[in-house]
Amino acid sequence: MTVRPYGARLFGPLTTQIPEPGSVSWWPSWGRLALLGLIGTLVGQRFANATVATAFLALAAGSVLHVVIELLAVARRTGFKELTTWCILTGLVLGFLITDGILVAAGA
Repeated sequence: MTVRPYGARLFGPLTTQIPEPGSVSWWPSWGRLALLGLIGTLVGQRFANATVATAFLALAAGSVLHVVIELLAVARRTGFKELTTWCILTGLVLGFLITDGILVAAGA
């Protein structure tokens, strides 16, 4: 059995890594992911901190930026740069409009 570093076991499902043939699969089950999500939700509700919230929002913004940069790189290679740019812009505008609509409906 191949020994994997801790980070690979933790973040492997988020990457394109595929276990070697014959090795024990280290992909987490849906139940385990749901349990970890529930634990994270309960901890997040119990302990609120503006600094930590800002750090996680910055992390989320960085991940969105990473995805957009990767999409534009693929678009350059395939020749669909203009189409990809319009699709990204449409997605961002719709995301902001839907979020604003939910906040207005909730009375925030």
